[in-house]
Amino acid sequence: MKGDGVSEVIGAIILISVAVLAMGIVILVLFAGPLPTSVPAFAGIISNSSRTVYISHEGGDTLYTGQFKILVDGVDETYNFTKSLSGPFSLGKVMSATLPNMPGRVVMVFNTSWGGGTVLLSADLVHVIPFTPAGWYSSNWLKRKKTTINPSKVSGSLTDFPVLISIADLRLQGYAQSNGNDILFTSSDGTTKLAHEIEYYDSNGGTLVAWVKVPSVTSASDTVIYMYYNNSAASSQQDYEGVWDSNFKGVWHMAEDPSSTADGDCGGGSYHLCDSTSRSNDGTTYGSMTSGDRVAGKIGTAWDFDGTNDMVRIKATTDFNPNIITVEAWIKTSSTEERRIMVNYAGAPNEWYFTMDEFSGGGRVIYSNSGAADQDRMTPSSYANGNWHHAVAVADSTPANIKIYMDGSPSAVVPGPAGEGWSWAFTNTPSIGAGALSDHSSWEAGFPGQIDEVRVSTGARSSGWILTEYNNQNDPGTFLSLSTEQTQTTMS
Repeated sequence: MKGDGVSEVIGAIILISVAVLAMGIVILVLFAGPLPTSVPAFAGIISNSSRTVYISHEGGDTLYTGQFKILVDGVDETYNFTKSLSGPFSLGKVMSATLPNMPGRVVMVFNTSWGGGTVLLSADLVHVIPFTPAGWYSSNWLKRKKTTINPSKVSGSLTDFPVLISIADLRLQGYAQSNGNDILFTSSDGTTKLAHEIEYYDSNGGTLVAWVKVPSVTSASDTVIYMYYNNSAASSQQDYEGVWDSNFKGVWHMAEDPSSTADGDCGGGSYHLCDSTSRSNDGTTYGSMTSGDRVAGKIGTAWDFDGTNDMVRIKATTDFNPNIITVEAWIKTSSTEERRIMVNYAGAPNEWYFTMDEFSGGGRVIYSNSGAADQDRMTPSSYANGNWHHAVAVADSTPANIKIYMDGSPSAVVPGPAGEGWSWAFTNTPSIGAGALSDHSSWEAGFPGQIDEVRVSTGARSSGWILTEYNNQNDPGTFLSLSTEQTQTTMS
């Protein structure tokens, strides 16, 4: 009897164990589903955004966890996908996984009851192609900004105008090359490359001072160009000579170290000051100019002249001899003495000087082009020391035709003082910042102060050109505006 009782207990335990096992099997079946004996009907799409892969159920039978595997580049990533699901993988659902590396080949395999595997879905994401929108310069450049010139700052319609871009942009700091080689500009179509010159670039803060030759600017409507960047493999995109039209015979940014011949595009030779035009009218410093004479200027850097023996002698050239000349500079004086901005040593009637003079109260801007005696035209009012001014003279060999513009506006001109004849030191050798006596033993009328952005053009620049130059260079922040960053998209 006692043995019969033990048998009954053992039998009961066995029955309970079987019941529990059966319940576990039922639960497993409910959650995982059985391995089917045939491949289900199924339609889906594999896509990605960078390292995140998406698989969407677009039609056919419901799939259950355990019935399929997802392999990414041969690695089983099933768990990373199915953990994003709630319930079975049914129509309309999307499962996703963010992977440690960029995905290549993705394969979804269906497991059948006989142990084989059938590919339900696959995609080769290695061949995801970059999508370059219409009007994008190149797929190698990943970012750009639309740049809009304010028409209210433009006077009339101008052709091949060199626009100053002066910005501090943290997006350049983050994505442009440290030397700015990948920065380039295009016209409004987004694809036609424009010539540009970088005067200064500091990747720490994305500070850029550049000149861009814009084919047309007008007061009638917005002018749009694009600035591209973010191409780590790009070589320099500059074409500094191409920025300046054929009328420009000399453009000096005063950006070099005045004590070094190895600084700037003309460096490595015997010149200290580089001409950005194709004429290569480079200059050599005289006197006691040091690296400390390169100072913060109106645009980028300027040179500081001591008024005693600092000067720059431009190499011999006849480029500045034509009858009609436009000469200009940004100047900031520190004295009311006579002071030369630029002089063209040449034979009559091509010699001229552009200066400021203490005559009748001092600070008057003067242009003269007579070889026998000073027959000048000058501004009727003087200009204060310690402030930047944009001075422009448009002149020919007839003194009455001389025009002087100050800070973008034409100034009334009056006859200057009669003076002595000039004694030229070097034929066809211009200078900036001073004149030199005939034996070059000393300097005369040295400029005490700072000079920036000196230019000489043949022909007469228009009043609209000169005013637009002033508006652009005096306040580049109101002359143009940059849009938010545009980025190439990726199409999978």
